Amino acid sequence: MLVLIAFLVCRTARQSKELEQQVNSLVTMCAWSRTVEYQGEWISFEDYLKRRFNISTTHSISPAEAEKVLGQLEESGRNA
Repeated sequence: MLVLIAFLVCRTARQSKELEQQVNSLVTMCAWSRTVEYQGEWISFEDYLKRRFNISTTHSISPAEAEKVLGQLEESGRNA
């Protein structure tokens, strides 16, 4: 009986630790500005990647957004 109780306690402790690790791995991001809270400071997502993971970023445009921009340029050209 004691072995079963010890097993259940160990399993619960392990699950609790796993849950804590999952919660700690969440990133808080502002829904409006898309900035990230990191070490008590609100920073850009690019700065977050650099500070936390030493990852540099570059910028481009996705095909969907490129189509939108081209459509807007064509529309404004017709209205000119």
